[in-house]
Amino acid sequence: MNRFQLDLSRVFGVVGLSLSVLGISQLAPLLVALALPERRGVALPLLLGALTSLVPGIAIVRATRREHLRPPTRREALAGVALAWLAAVASAATPYVASGGVSVVDALVESASGLTTVGATILPDVDAIPTELHLWRALTHWLGGAGIVLVVLVAVPWLTPDVKATQGAEASFLTERYRGSTKATVQGLMFVYVGATILNTILLVAFGLSPWEALLHAFATISTGGFSTRTASMGAWGPGVQLVTVVFMLIGALSFATLGRAVEDLRRRCEAAREGAGRFGAAAALLSEGPGAFWRALRSSPEVRGYLVMIALVSLGIALALSGGGAAQYEGVGGFAQALVDSLFTVAAISTTTGFCTADYTTWPVVTQVVLLGLMVVGGCSGSTAGGLKFRRLQILAKLVYREARRVANPNAVIPLRVGGEQVPEEQIHEATRYLAVYVLIVFAVAAAVGLTGSDLVSSLAASVSSMGSIGPGFGDCGPSGSFAPYAKVAKLVLILAMILGRLEVWSLLSVFLPSFWLRRSSPPRAK
Repeated sequence: MNRFQLDLSRVFGVVGLSLSVLGISQLAPLLVALALPERRGVALPLLLGALTSLVPGIAIVRATRREHLRPPTRREALAGVALAWLAAVASAATPYVASGGVSVVDALVESASGLTTVGATILPDVDAIPTELHLWRALTHWLGGAGIVLVVLVAVPWLTPDVKATQGAEASFLTERYRGSTKATVQGLMFVYVGATILNTILLVAFGLSPWEALLHAFATISTGGFSTRTASMGAWGPGVQLVTVVFMLIGALSFATLGRAVEDLRRRCEAAREGAGRFGAAAALLSEGPGAFWRALRSSPEVRGYLVMIALVSLGIALALSGGGAAQYEGVGGFAQALVDSLFTVAAISTTTGFCTADYTTWPVVTQVVLLGLMVVGGCSGSTAGGLKFRRLQILAKLVYREARRVANPNAVIPLRVGGEQVPEEQIHEATRYLAVYVLIVFAVAAAVGLTGSDLVSSLAASVSSMGSIGPGFGDCGPSGSFAPYAKVAKLVLILAMILGRLEVWSLLSVFLPSFWLRRSSPPRAK
């Protein structure tokens, strides 16, 4: 006899809260449409989008609301995470369908691409998108980067400061596991996320963007999403704007756990200064200790150090390849400076899986394209808004290869695996190897499925890597000057699934598809 081994009220409660958050968020573009007389004609699609999220969301919350609920179990949190993302993708597609001119499948692609921060689009002319839909696209990035599920888990009434944020779920913040994370810690991480968004907006305005475009690009940058208000992406602006964007793309790709620890360290120092010198002392401590706190936190992380070194070395190498005869426009002293800016921006956009563009890298030398393809697979740091395998896993796998090579001559040797001087637990080593295996398997399976619909080899593989790694632009049909529009409908549905799998780090979604995840088989009665 089978029966459920998890409380469905807790599972669907998370789904309902996620839909409610989406519905409330959709009110922002609706208000923009109502505030602009010439845009009031498109307010109805936005209203329909908000209602299709709010009405079922509130209904589910009311139906599943209980008093004195215990914290969700691991299974319940995993199920809530997976189902909430699926429901959110479907709900967020409503404004695109209701606005007309977009099929249901294309709307789902745009919705999934936004929420999973892939940044791929099916809209060939981004400049023609209405203002309010630009805001909705940017909001899906920002909500997806922060993790709709995270916002919900912070808000749920049964989460107390003494309870782990997800009880072991795969997505306590930005789809990463933060063991020991409390509600206060998660709030600190969100403080970093929101604060970086505001600072990015201010700096973009200072470098010449309008406040509106600065805000929308800040949403897409810190979330490492890549939706732009211009078809030319960040190539529509000069080097100043591009370099500011590079900084915040990298911030979005760094470990938010590390950044969160810096915030907690800074908070303790400010509280100590306030006790001694009052509010002015706390303000002075914030200004004087802030940079040092973040520098100490970043320097203490072997993953962050290695990731930033990789970005610098690869950018310099590509710039030298471009200015050394790889492309005519980069010749000479001035050409090298432009090559350095373009290579740094492209490397940052690809490695952080943001997907912004300033140059068509498909015209660069083949060796640089191979390097960029490798960066697409690697992605950003663990615990960040970036996708890909994550640099931490790459470090572990590289050390594992070295260790196993040493063991060939001495099979009985006990050789601990260390990264940055810290010993890596065997559990993390096994997780990295398992994840690499299933990641590669899914990438090739998705590429094969897309190829069967008629796409060429390059376009199929690039779309698969782009979707799984949350990157956006790739090669072939989905190159920096292309979109996902040329792919067949079946291929788009496959790519949507790949986007969600990549965003949820594969296992969260795959486990939910197993009957044994939901059902418990009772032991047969013993014979008398």
